Amino acid sequence: MQNRISIGIDLLYDSELLLEVPLDLTSQRFFRSLGGTFEGPKIRGKFLPGGSDLMTMLPDGTGALDYRHCLETDNGALIMTVGAGRIYLPDDVGAELSGGTVLADIDPTRYYFRFSADFRTGDDRYSWLNRVTAVGGGRAVANGIALTAYQVT
Repeated sequence: MQNRISIGIDLLYDSELLLEVPLDLTSQRFFRSLGGTFEGPKIRGKFLPGGSDLMTMLPDGTGALDYRHCLETDNGALIMTVGAGRIYLPDDVGAELSGGTVLADIDPTRYYFRFSADFRTGDDRYSWLNRVTAVGGGRAVANGIALTAYQVT
């Protein structure tokens, strides 16, 4: 195939996000954000409380994520991030959770947690984010999640 487009990635930010205990809606779980922080080479700040993650459980045990969060940079800009992702826990990890182990205590290389993100802002200082697609990975931490987001270049 000719004229293939090459894709690269650059670190956008690392973050930690605190989440409430989920509201269990049978095949869906609703997580409300309590806030958090993010920091990268060109951007840093906090997640404002009130964002949400909705995880729909698919028949094969995969969690399909849909999320919306508002970021506030350290210099006051507001940025909306929206995206989707997947979480998959193999049977052995699920068995450990059923036995009382918490996900934050399980090595994140043993499960799959990936996401994509888009950004929306009216702040000229960060308008470059309106043209960014990001991808990343996550892991469970005590009371929430840790995420690393990469800008697709």
